[in-house]
Amino acid sequence: MSNSALIGRIHRILSQESQWTLRYILREENQSTDYLAKLAFERK
Repeated sequence: MSNSALIGRIHRILSQESQWTLRYILREENQSTDYLAKLAFERK
């Protein structure tokens, strides 16, 4: 999935919600997401 397709998908999902919040989380504090991100980049 291209970056622009991913951004479009995120936009569609967020537009369906009446309220949402984005929050930055340090990589060290979110090991599960860090692991999944590494897997995604290894498969490219």
